[in-house]
Amino acid sequence: MKSDGIGRFWSADATSGVVLIGVSAYLLSDALKMPGVSGMLPVFMLVLSMALAVILIAGSIRRRLNGQAAKAFFHDRKRFFIAAALVCVYIPCVEILGFYTSSTILIPLTSWLFGYRNIKVIAATTLGFVGGMLAIFTLVMSANFPAEFFLR
Repeated sequence: MKSDGIGRFWSADATSGVVLIGVSAYLLSDALKMPGVSGMLPVFMLVLSMALAVILIAGSIRRRLNGQAAKAFFHDRKRFFIAAALVCVYIPCVEILGFYTSSTILIPLTSWLFGYRNIKVIAATTLGFVGGMLAIFTLVMSANFPAEFFLR
């Protein structure tokens, strides 16, 4: 059964793109109110997110116009629920343990739960990410994150 109208062009990717644009636009209104240099990174990231979402929507529509079937919204429900659960664990952990400690624990845990087993790469990625965040936010921008549990 062939669908008519917008349904023949629309897909889960296009829906995701529209949601990303909406959320980014909402957050951008707050980011633009941030003083001086502290708002530059959030504004850049949100504008980039919207641009990538437009590319996602355009690619989805192009694929549908070329006759490709829409992809299933969930490729692997188990991975989706693992990711959702990890986000729900990560957020309170940041407040309880601190940003850097929580990230140092959750990044390798996420990799491991998704089946990645190269310990050296997991360690390098974790240290690179946490070290980069430390350099950018604490040293350069002097941002205040929740204190690490061992420094309280």
